[in-house]
Amino acid sequence: RDRHAEFLGACASIGATIETIAVEIRHLQRTEVREVREPFRVGQKGSSAMPHKRNPITAERLTGLARILRANLMAGLDDGIVDALFRFSRPVSGAYFWCPPVRNGHLNVSRLDLL
Repeated sequence: RDRHAEFLGACASIGATIETIAVEIRHLQRTEVREVREPFRVGQKGSSAMPHKRNPITAERLTGLARILRANLMAGLDDGIVDALFRFSRPVSGAYFWCPPVRNGHLNVSRLDLL
């Protein structure tokens, strides 16, 4: 359980760093600043009020993922504490909610649609 807590803490910490970078990218994309921009895919639409506007979709998704990682840290730590104290449930009872999707030993981020 200590390994799980350490792993979740590392994921949340990395996520916080990624969120900081994503927030900075969002700031640099603002209309007043315009120092960077995300690619605008063919067929992609901007804001409903301003279709020409380029919304920072990837930066927003990364920010949301970082928040999920922090929430997963708390869920994982709580799950470990309860299981360590009572041992009524199976070892993976809460893991379904906090364990990141891993496939063939690699973190699976395909559902984020970042590429």
